[in-house]
Amino acid sequence: GIGVVWLDMNEFDMAEGYLSESLQLGNRIGDAPGSGIACAGLGDLYLQTGRLPEARRFLERGLALGKEQDDGIMQVHCQNTLAEVCVAEGRLGEAARLLDSGKAEAERIKAENLLGVYHRAAGILCAAKGDEPSARLNFDRSVEIHARLGEGFPLAKARALNCGCWCPIS
Repeated sequence: GIGVVWLDMNEFDMAEGYLSESLQLGNRIGDAPGSGIACAGLGDLYLQTGRLPEARRFLERGLALGKEQDDGIMQVHCQNTLAEVCVAEGRLGEAARLLDSGKAEAERIKAENLLGVYHRAAGILCAAKGDEPSARLNFDRSVEIHARLGEGFPLAKARALNCGCWCPIS
């Protein structure tokens, strides 16, 4: 929806308004998939703006909705983003478990775009552990996947660059 577009443009106030409205509407009409998407978007927004408790709360809710609806895509998206929250909180073991589970589900449902997101999050985890070579490999893999799919390449690259150890694919 439009909230995610604003989020991708780093227009956080606009994104928050639209995503919150979408969540309220989804809850009111019983649209669990729509509510899950809004929760995932709000979780990502709050992660990007450093509001980690809110990010965790919305991502856990989105993950629960994904499980209720047997929506593997929603589950993987929320797991990958929640792993990034865990890294920011210093909960590296929990981040690794979420990433392992999300990667297995992404492979099962053949969601290559989510494997790109997995590699970005795995790169962030590796960087937090001080394993720069593995971080670079994961970031490069993320960018490769997103570039090949033509999906979210600028966002993947920007996030990788923000980690301070990304180097271009040669």
